[in-house]
Amino acid sequence: MTNLYEKFRFAQHRSLMYNALTISLIEAFNKALYDLLKMMASQYARDWHEKLGEVLWAYQTSCRMPTQSSPYA
Repeated sequence: MTNLYEKFRFAQHRSLMYNALTISLIEAFNKALYDLLKMMASQYARDWHEKLGEVLWAYQTSCRMPTQSSPYA
């Protein structure tokens, strides 16, 4: 493998330890993002990438934190 890395000039990086809480938070975010994009893509199939900023803003302003307020409240 080292020869392959040297041949293609790749740098090998080690990943961090598995963290179940972090993985579950990422999976929850990805599911919410997927669902929001799926709703937008049904209306804007060709320009979904232009709506990505709006979807992320909607997610940020609608999700509830432990303090029961959104991050932008």
